[in-house]
Amino acid sequence: MEYYIYPNGNCGKSVGWILEFLGNVEKKEVKITYCDDEKIKNIPNDTPILVASYRYGESLISNLLKKGLTNYKDGIREAGLALNRFLKSRFNPYKTVAFLLDDYRSQKHFGKIEEELLGFGFCVIKFILPDILEYERLQKEFVVCQDMLCYLDSIPFVVGTGEHFCFAPNVKYMRILSSYYIPNYHAYYHSSTQLDVAKCASMLSSRWGGGAVSA
Repeated sequence: MEYYIYPNGNCGKSVGWILEFLGNVEKKEVKITYCDDEKIKNIPNDTPILVASYRYGESLISNLLKKGLTNYKDGIREAGLALNRFLKSRFNPYKTVAFLLDDYRSQKHFGKIEEELLGFGFCVIKFILPDILEYERLQKEFVVCQDMLCYLDSIPFVVGTGEHFCFAPNVKYMRILSSYYIPNYHAYYHSSTQLDVAKCASMLSSRWGGGAVSA
C-alpha cells in the first residue's frame, strides 16, 4: 500500500511510523512518501493522502482541493485507531501501563516505577513523541503525537511528566511532578537572587528524590 503523508511534521512522522510498523506486523509492503506544499503537486489523484495536522488542517485541505486532490483522510485519526486496535489485540488492559515520554530526559523521573510494576506482573509499554526519536530507542515503544492520544483507549492507565494532554475519556493519567515544573526552581539555581519559593522547591525536590507524584 502506498501512502502520501502531508505535511512532514511531528504528527506526520507518527502516522508514517505506525503505518510502517503495522505493515511489518501484517507482512504487508507499505510505501510512505512525506510531502510538503511543493511535493503535493506530483501526487496522483487516486492515491490516499493522509492529512497529519489538526492545527493547520483547514489550510492543508484547501491546498489539496486547489490542486484537484480529493482522496484525503484524517491521517492522525486513521493511524491512531489502527494502533489502538493493535494494542487491544496484544495487551491486557488490566495488566498494562503506558509511560508517555515527551522528553528524552524525563525517563529519570520515573524512578523505579517500571521495575516495581514488572515485579507485580504488569507489562510496561512506552508512547514516545517524535521529538525524542533521535536521542534513544526503547523496547515496546510506540511513536505517537499528542493529537493521537485521544484515540488510544486500549491502555487505560498512563504515567508521564508532562501536562496539557488530551486522552480518551476512559484513560487515567498519573503525572509525575519534577523540579522542572516547580515555579522558580531554575531561577534559584541560575540567578544570584535566591527566592524563598525556590528554597521551598529545593527542599521538596530533595525530600521526594526529584519529584512528587500527583494524579
